[in-house]
Amino acid sequence: MLLYRALGYAPPAFAHLPLILAPTGGKLSKRNADKLGIPVNVRDYRAAGYEPEALVNWLAFLGWNPGDEREMFSLDELAEAFSVERIGSSGVQLSMDKLQWFNGQHLRAMEPAEIAARGRQSVVEAHGEVDAERLEAVTALMRERLTLARDLADAGYFFEDPTEYDPKGLKKRWKDDSARLVSLYADRAEALDEWTEASTEAAMRDLAEAEEAGFGRIIHPVRLAVTGTSAGAGMFETLVLVGQEATVRRLRRAAEALG
Repeated sequence: MLLYRALGYAPPAFAHLPLILAPTGGKLSKRNADKLGIPVNVRDYRAAGYEPEALVNWLAFLGWNPGDEREMFSLDELAEAFSVERIGSSGVQLSMDKLQWFNGQHLRAMEPAEIAARGRQSVVEAHGEVDAERLEAVTALMRERLTLARDLADAGYFFEDPTEYDPKGLKKRWKDDSARLVSLYADRAEALDEWTEASTEAAMRDLAEAEEAGFGRIIHPVRLAVTGTSAGAGMFETLVLVGQEATVRRLRRAAEALG
């Protein structure tokens, strides 16, 4: 203001965003941001895998709101909706959980091909080169479960056989009869003429009826055998994408290894 006056210029109108507060309360300084593991530089957010659209959306809500229930905005939509009058006066607590929410929402608004392109490098680093069409198919199946595009690399069972099995899942889901039921399902799976969601599910339900076993006694061990995990996308969609030959191979390997 002193410079404007000294030079004889009319000063512009100034407006200030409120202070950004730490999640634990108090002003967010670089020092306590470091202690709390909160990135300060844009390059750190990029390295962490956050999408630029999500970061801009998140930052816009630190001290401003549109005056309605909307939360998802593109940059152009933010520019159109913004008004100084909607800037708050009290400090606002920063939430990394909210940034992750924004990131997941923005990913789900993208086409699978775009998400696959953004997550490809992480998948290649973890599992080697992958076919672009296959990666896109995996992305379409996993999109609703993604927080970051690089999370695609966590679904490694779509690209290679699992080498270990979730210990907690095994303790909860792998019973005395699991190896036998998994082996029986492998036989039925191998004999299928069509490899579809409907055929793989029908084969499992027929087995459950023939063995007088609850459906859960088969589906959970099968998921562990095929993916190494105890949770994920739809079981039969997963089987179709893994493929018939790989599914049968994994089922028999798990039955032998886990006993």
